[in-house]
Amino acid sequence: MVRARTVALLLCAAAIATLAYADDEPYEPRPDADAEPEEAAEPEPKIPEGPKFDYMDPDTWSPPPAQYVWMFVKLIAAFSPIWAILAVLMSAWEDEEAEKLKRSKKADFTFDSPE
Repeated sequence: MVRARTVALLLCAAAIATLAYADDEPYEPRPDADAEPEEAAEPEPKIPEGPKFDYMDPDTWSPPPAQYVWMFVKLIAAFSPIWAILAVLMSAWEDEEAEKLKRSKKADFTFDSPE
């Protein structure tokens, strides 16, 4: 029988793998089938450009460490239901010795009254 901890860890690994391969691009709906097709304008000729880097443009900067921390916090928050389920599953079982001790305490009783 597969232990609940193993199943929970496999589910977490699958969720993390799914997030790793997820696209960060926004969702764009497909065009309607009844919509009229837009006339294709002739594309302007592209002028080849070298690598773009402008130290005054924040879009070309690498993300600051605070942004990485914020992304990590969002990841943890997104998985909070899974963390709660894992916490319940991990604390639901006791080791065999503790269970045997509790069972022996329940079994040690007598029907005799103390009088």
